Amino acid sequence: MNIICTLPISNLNSYLFQRAKLNLSVSVDKKIGKRTIVHKDILGHQIQLDFTDLDQRYLYEEHIREPENIFTYIALTKAGICHSFIDIGANYGHEALILLHQYKNLILIEPNPKICPTLDLMFKNEKSVEIINAAVVGEGSPNEIMLKVPIDSSALASIVESPLMREEVETFRCKAVTLKDIVKNITLDESYIKIDVEGAEYLILESSKDIVMQSRAIVGFEALSREMAQKCANLFENYAFYYARFDFIDDNGSLKNPLKLLKSILGWKNSISVYRIDGSDFSKAPNNFSQVYCVPNEKQRIFENAVKAEKARIKILDMRHIANYE
Repeated sequence: MNIICTLPISNLNSYLFQRAKLNLSVSVDKKIGKRTIVHKDILGHQIQLDFTDLDQRYLYEEHIREPENIFTYIALTKAGICHSFIDIGANYGHEALILLHQYKNLILIEPNPKICPTLDLMFKNEKSVEIINAAVVGEGSPNEIMLKVPIDSSALASIVESPLMREEVETFRCKAVTLKDIVKNITLDESYIKIDVEGAEYLILESSKDIVMQSRAIVGFEALSREMAQKCANLFENYAFYYARFDFIDDNGSLKNPLKLLKSILGWKNSISVYRIDGSDFSKAPNNFSQVYCVPNEKQRIFENAVKAEKARIKILDMRHIANYE
């Protein structure tokens, strides 16, 4: 693996403290049966949020789950490589709120009926945003599909069995569409396709392989293990693979290593690095990926130059103001 660039970060402690506080607060409220309903003005609309749902709490606090990817998403559009952002598994639009004035078009695909009304209201007056209330499935699948939604974390909803699925879930019947249905009027070679669907990534990629290969789109997918990352990557022909990662987290995406934990607390040269996986071999890569960036071979150089240029532009990423990243 080669490091393409390393971006220094500041004020990591405040970000980690806020994240820990949000997770702890939801856990405590759940145990004592406390439910707090609040309102927040988002894009000029009064949005009702339930504090017993971690993702709604994140939205209220303007806290971002995977800020390391925001850096790459903005690098791609600043460089003029991608003009459309197709978000399969948009959740409450955490990324979309940051990317709203960065990309010309955003297509947000979200099947969760607990999320969809909020998503629709938030982006109601945004002409650059299209919202599709459906699950993306493979070719030949039924027009409706069952979605399992954990009661305390909407982000972990899935149409398949996921290792992150909680015991307490609600089940909903949702509309199902294919990626081909969604992108009929989109120029895919100028798009970033983000797939974060809690374990169903391979099903979508396998059934959409032809359209992705023909368009030479840049695709990003979540993978909860290096084995799944390798399996998904094997579907791509003449593509290179990258990922972004905080230097202080463990291979499985957690923060349990005492030395790394101490390093993050002391704030000693913390950073985000973008790596290239040589030879498409994930055997020595981490065991958890928030996004694997799949880049056509002919776009490798412009992709790498884009992330380097973005690093040079911002110089250091302030974790206290990640929600206002421009």
